[in-house]
Amino acid sequence: DCSGLVSMAVSMAFGGNYSWTVGGAMSGADAKYWKKISLSDAKAGDIVTSTGHVEIVDHVKGNTIYTFGAHSTGTKTGPTTFPSSFISTGGAWRWTGPGTN
Repeated sequence: DCSGLVSMAVSMAFGGNYSWTVGGAMSGADAKYWKKISLSDAKAGDIVTSTGHVEIVDHVKGNTIYTFGAHSTGTKTGPTTFPSSFISTGGAWRWTGPGTN
């Protein structure tokens, strides 16, 4: 599922034990290092959430956020164009902890 994929990827990338819950809540070790940011500031590696969904930002081109996640059966990656459900029901999150430049 989407939260399982993101939780595993984030835990492996940052060496912690994280758990993203559906709807965008972060819990677990070092959750305090995730800062909510504007969707317009999202960039590769950030997390985007909406009610019932979470994905990882791959890249941003113009007004399109391309994400990696388990967002539909049989498709591993794909675009999310904003304004979208991410704006009205979720947001974006950025790691601000150890290793941040």
